[in-house]
Amino acid sequence: MLRCSIAALLVLCTSAAADDDLFGITSSERPLELPTFPSYTGMPDFQPQEDAAAVKAPPPPFGTKGTMFGTFGAGLAYNFDHATDYNLRAAWSYFVVKNVEFSVELNGWYFEQPGDNAFGINPAFVFRWHAFNWDRWSIYGDMGIGMVFSTQDVPSGGTDVNFTPRFGGGFTYRLDDEGTRLQVGLRWHHISNARITGDLENPARDSVMLHAGIMIPF
Repeated sequence: MLRCSIAALLVLCTSAAADDDLFGITSSERPLELPTFPSYTGMPDFQPQEDAAAVKAPPPPFGTKGTMFGTFGAGLAYNFDHATDYNLRAAWSYFVVKNVEFSVELNGWYFEQPGDNAFGINPAFVFRWHAFNWDRWSIYGDMGIGMVFSTQDVPSGGTDVNFTPRFGGGFTYRLDDEGTRLQVGLRWHHISNARITGDLENPARDSVMLHAGIMIPF
């Protein structure tokens, strides 16, 4: 009899477990089972691509036809006879053909000389040939002419309007990857009115001039 009771109880419990309605639980009240997803261990290996437009192209080789520079410099000329000329210079230059540079300058001068000292403004133009050009270095020769307008006669006893022919040589050296260059030169520096008022009022002056500047590409 006891065995029959235990067997009947087990059958009842098994039926209750199989049928949720026995405990008042409907299928709509069963807890939802969320779908499972595979585990994600990390971000993808993302390598940003370099924008080709943002990569700056290297400047053209020095001396390339059509390239331009702005130059700012200074110089000092001495005639070995108590006259010293101090110079500040700004210039724009353009390579008309390979290694041949045409330059337009505006020079400011202070003339320390026997007699009255003077200030002067000197527009000029120059042709410069970089006969030896290794890109990093160049060696050049140049020649040009201009006119100087001064506050006093230069030299003393001359006139306050003069011509400034010149010729000389020097070198340039590239300072950085942008094409900025150092320019250093030595030249004959001449001041004369070309005898426009006669020989007696043209004392003229010849000096040796050392000059240097920084060339900045456009």
